[in-house]
Amino acid sequence: MKTLKWFWWVALLTIGFKTYSLLSAGPKGYNPSEMESFVGILFAFVLISAALIVFWVIGRAKEKVAGKIAARKNSGQ
Repeated sequence: MKTLKWFWWVALLTIGFKTYSLLSAGPKGYNPSEMESFVGILFAFVLISAALIVFWVIGRAKEKVAGKIAARKNSGQ
């Protein structure tokens, strides 16, 4: 999970730098292959974000289930 968060930060920083390059190059100064790279990085960022959200939800669900199991154990004794 920690590695995934690092990839998320790296992708976010790369998107920021590529956006700055896009804006500073002007409307006709950006290479089409660079745009493909930019879209690919955006797609990777979205996938990493979705994975982080899914893992976070699963972690929260595990905590809730473990809490309920512990409460049942304590009330049964």
